[in-house]
Amino acid sequence: MTDRFAGDRFAVGDRVQVRAAFPPGHVRTPHYLRGKNGDVVSIAGRFANPEELAYGRDGEPCRRCRAPITKTRVGGRGTWFCPRCQPLPA
Repeated sequence: MTDRFAGDRFAVGDRVQVRAAFPPGHVRTPHYLRGKNGDVVSIAGRFANPEELAYGRDGEPCRRCRAPITKTRVGGRGTWFCPRCQPLPA
């Protein structure tokens, strides 16, 4: 296995900086990591940013399967999901 996929931006050993973005709502990057530097130690593969797959896209097609994105409430807060890609537990 190589340390870089064709077209990827980073390779093992590259020095990187976590984006110092503070968008409204929840994001997966903890505040204490934003803007910090680090080194790439392994490549886990290519993954879509989960923050951009469904958030605020009520009724729009899922980018993976094209089913309509659904908004629901969990703990009194709105959340968006794809009922086909993210089915409720049985």
